Amino acid sequence: MWKKLWRILGILAGVMLLTACGEPERQMGVDGYVYVPKAVRNYDKLDIQGIRSFCCAGGALYFGGRTEIYRIPVEEEIDFEKAEIIVSLNSTGDLEGDYILGYTVDEEQNIYFCTQFYNNPGFLVYKCSEDGNVIYRAPIDGTAVQNNRRDRIALDGEGAAYVLSADSLYRIDAEGENGGKLSLDGYLMQGAERNYLLKTDDNRLFLFSEAILGRKAYEVTGGASLELKPVQQLTEEMSSFRIYDGLLAADDDGWLYRLDADTGTKEKVLRWEDSNLYNDEKCDIVPAAEDSGFVVEQVDGASGTEGMLMVRTPVEELPERELIVLASISPSRDLKAAVVEFNRSSEKYHATIENYGAKVYENGTDAAVARLDVSLTEGNGPDLLDLSFQDFFNKYSEKGTLEDLYGYMEKDGDISKEDYLTNVLEAYSIDGKLSCIPQSFTAFLTYGTDAGLSDVGDWTMEGLMELAEKYPDRNLFPIEGGYGKPWIFMDRIYGAYYLEKYIDWEKGECSFDSEGFCRLLQWIDDQLSGRDKECLLEIGHFYSFSVWQEILATEGDETGLYGFPTANGRMRHYVMAEDMVGICAGSGHKEGAWEFLRFYLQRGNGGTFGFPTRIDRLKEMEDEAVEGALKSYMTINGRTVEIAPLKRESAHALYEFLEEIDFTPRSGLENTIVSIVTEESEAFFSGSKTAEETAKIIQNRVQLLIQENK
Repeated sequence: MWKKLWRILGILAGVMLLTACGEPERQMGVDGYVYVPKAVRNYDKLDIQGIRSFCCAGGALYFGGRTEIYRIPVEEEIDFEKAEIIVSLNSTGDLEGDYILGYTVDEEQNIYFCTQFYNNPGFLVYKCSEDGNVIYRAPIDGTAVQNNRRDRIALDGEGAAYVLSADSLYRIDAEGENGGKLSLDGYLMQGAERNYLLKTDDNRLFLFSEAILGRKAYEVTGGASLELKPVQQLTEEMSSFRIYDGLLAADDDGWLYRLDADTGTKEKVLRWEDSNLYNDEKCDIVPAAEDSGFVVEQVDGASGTEGMLMVRTPVEELPERELIVLASISPSRDLKAAVVEFNRSSEKYHATIENYGAKVYENGTDAAVARLDVSLTEGNGPDLLDLSFQDFFNKYSEKGTLEDLYGYMEKDGDISKEDYLTNVLEAYSIDGKLSCIPQSFTAFLTYGTDAGLSDVGDWTMEGLMELAEKYPDRNLFPIEGGYGKPWIFMDRIYGAYYLEKYIDWEKGECSFDSEGFCRLLQWIDDQLSGRDKECLLEIGHFYSFSVWQEILATEGDETGLYGFPTANGRMRHYVMAEDMVGICAGSGHKEGAWEFLRFYLQRGNGGTFGFPTRIDRLKEMEDEAVEGALKSYMTINGRTVEIAPLKRESAHALYEFLEEIDFTPRSGLENTIVSIVTEESEAFFSGSKTAEETAKIIQNRVQLLIQENK
């Protein structure tokens, strides 16, 4: 008998013991089996308008287009050139409608689907035989949803079809008669992004309604009376999971689970990386044959998809590979994709991400970080470490946890320090040892057109205060558009200044209780009160040359780039480096770790957001902005217009500015001090404490912290 994928997955996906001397066992898969992906044939040649979701039944794979439903036999492989049209709105007079809204297939390969006309209300529900002959036609007087996903229609164990419209749930009995209607008013999530039906292998039906902030889940019961029974286990405990056919579910922890709607428990099915698959919200999973499942996954965020046939395989039949463990508490989408791509390309190594049980959006990450620290201390830690999370760079670089990448680069030959921005490598080197190489970055920079800005010599706070006094009708920095919050001023704008000005790091002393700091607080408060004033300097979040292109189109070519004040007069910038991976000094697989890191660095930005740190790629980005390869648009007087490409001198001015940015991240101690100053100054800005009272509290807390860290 044909079985659903999830039913078999309960006993699958393997225990591959990948060990090294002195290290604990690391398991691959579940219970001795792994699902191995096998690419389908001619999937990339598929060119069908409006193609939507897939489903399997009766030994065949089905997929729907806008006006057709296709079928392919599931054999040793799936070849899309063998697809045949089973249902077509264009080729027969028996079917009415301009397009197909949704479909499903039973085990006898009868096809159930909905159609609608462009300009007529309501829609039609059809049941056709496996040959496409109409068995029944049932009209529905309701508002259809413009979506031909398969999850708009589902079947129960008695042959009845359930159809989900925009605001109601309909039941069509086995004879094609209208068997009930239930208004969904009050059942669906407010602002729902998706409402859908799912069927389990034991013929239970569930209705899900999902919005950004949550999910509602119901079991469909009552037969013709149509009742919805809330299922709290799928609403609360599983709110972050993506749900698939058969109550398969995936979270961001790297596993595919099978859910139990009655108990709320979840059973591990497979780990995506073990199967060299990348899962996110654009991945689709459908049940297939006894030992395989068809997966349509979107790997890189582009419009194309990749089809894979999953084959259940004993671990001992897999080629032996050396396991490389990458610790990442909250891996980025691009990092997960890089792991999959590396595993598909390497015959010697298999990389896997270990998050140490972190559930970033549920129970925090403290416990996961503690487990990571224990593993590093006890010598059974990871081979690679994702340093993009929180303050990991400072924490682990200062402890000597990481290898010096300069040595690896010198031996490699294909990657050298000359490939990257010098200021980036300098910033992420400790005592001349390179801990990691960020792949990309974004920066908060300031810009302005006033001629007086270029006349400011040293970019000190005192110099900018003098400049502001010359323009009493203007603020120095913007306080509109989200920037007029005290924490932004105390953290991003003035943090670098007071960390230099009021702390003597050599002596281990601070002077936040000084008249100067009190005067700074009062001056910032005066700035924040001028909400109707224009400003001398705007703040921009720079992540591509298109941002600069839009600024110049609005402000003019005379606009200059600047930063934030410091005590020594050299302007600083708030920079956020991304995608930083280092090699752990305690790794027992350093050669394999470098192979992955080398692959990751050469792979490029992928889908990463921001400026690349590689010089050649940054220059390519500059050239694209000048040549108009990337189009930019803006709205002027209610009209969207294309912005002219950057002039070479303007584009290169930004490039040279980025070359001079100080990328040095704040240390862990500096971040803690900034948090204290920001937190305690809230009382002053709210009016509950004076500047002197606030400064005294900050002084006491920061002085104690500095002494503890001497």
